[in-house]
Amino acid sequence: MLFLDPATGGGEAWADVSASPSGRFVAWNGGDGKQPPVLYETASHRRIQLQTGGDFGTVVGYSPDESEVSVRVGDEILIASTETGVVRVKLPVAADAAFARAYWGPGGSIAVPATGARGQESLGMAVWWHDTLKQYTEIPPVNWAGWSPDSNQLVGSSGGDFGWTVLIDLRTDELFRIDQSLYNPRWSESGEYWEGQLLSGEVLIFRADGKPHMRMNGVCAIFGTPWIGDEIATWGFGQDVAVAMDGTVRPYFPAPPSGNQLELRRDGSAALVDPATGAVLADLRPAAGVMWAGTLGTPWVTPDGRGKLQLGAAGKGACENVGNFKVELAPFD
Repeated sequence: MLFLDPATGGGEAWADVSASPSGRFVAWNGGDGKQPPVLYETASHRRIQLQTGGDFGTVVGYSPDESEVSVRVGDEILIASTETGVVRVKLPVAADAAFARAYWGPGGSIAVPATGARGQESLGMAVWWHDTLKQYTEIPPVNWAGWSPDSNQLVGSSGGDFGWTVLIDLRTDELFRIDQSLYNPRWSESGEYWEGQLLSGEVLIFRADGKPHMRMNGVCAIFGTPWIGDEIATWGFGQDVAVAMDGTVRPYFPAPPSGNQLELRRDGSAALVDPATGAVLADLRPAAGVMWAGTLGTPWVTPDGRGKLQLGAAGKGACENVGNFKVELAPFD
């Protein structure tokens, strides 16, 4: 992991680490991968020892605000503070789970789905809700989970043609099945609607009870479509728009990026740029054949203005417009 530093014009390297989305923290398990995991704050080099009881484990995710981290230790997922390393809650996972990830909800809620080796076998979901542990088994192999704003409902969905989507009511433990595999489930600000996406370029909007409400075509489903209140904003057909839940469409102009920006150049170099002046703050040129790699949706600049790059693999592509943009209200044909 390399961090472009505007103070020096060069960069700082962290080896054998995995970074948080913003680059504020990196996790390290020791050279052999069998040490108790440790966090480092990249700006200050402050060391945070995670309280695993001396057991080795793997950091598998961060809360959206990066105040907590999830750590896989055997058949448990530990939720620990990135400030102190203290564990707040432990959630069980199947010992043979190949995938287990924490999804944070409002009020300290946590959902941890687990899947088998090929990602097609569901091993259930453990949920921490109102200081109570709940476990659900009749669910799809969940790869994405989205919490309602009041934390009372949870959408879990799986990727691939084998999957489906479940809407869970935590108050009643009722499970509502939707026979489609939906990517990136997200709730509107009011919690009255939620949306999921298909790789075909469709976005499907549902009401809170799981009933279909709207269908949008011709959008970039991989990137996701953000909610602005109870309007859903999108791009990918030539002009950004916001769509109200009555089907009304209006132009939408995203706020321009602020702060330093990272530029990846065709010659393989990378530069940290001040967008206000165009000045190059830092410039790195890797060895021939070495590629930068990034994760879709992950910031390329840290909160303190440094560029963040990962070495060693080709970057991922993104979808393009599929078909003509169209908004349809249920019932559909």
